[in-house]
Amino acid sequence: MIDELIVKLQAASGPDRELDAAMGELFIAGEQYKSIYKRPNGTFCIRYYPGLRWMPPGPEYLRLPHFTESIDDALKLSPAGWTRSVDATLPEAGITVQFYKLGALNRNAISDHSSEPIATCIAALKARKY
Repeated sequence: MIDELIVKLQAASGPDRELDAAMGELFIAGEQYKSIYKRPNGTFCIRYYPGLRWMPPGPEYLRLPHFTESIDDALKLSPAGWTRSVDATLPEAGITVQFYKLGALNRNAISDHSSEPIATCIAALKARKY
């Protein structure tokens, strides 16, 4: 699933709420009692049921992060303990985002894209594969 998302993100030309929803489904909705909900007007949100599963007080709704539009939201995808660096010295080549983790095994996940939030999403997803 992560590999499919990476391919779709690499092909994206700008912010995409469908991709935001797919990442939310994978990384947010996996938590107990949460799901991604597409409202009749086409907007997305996170629907969850606080309280006991067998007796929920009713759904509540949270804002689905704009992973592909906001750097702050894209950073929510980064794994704990990983550091991010950005290189935009060659604008024609796009923006390079790298997540790296130093330790016994040095690891890194690199992505190039014209959009910094999307490049951040791709690099974060690659880092999550470790």
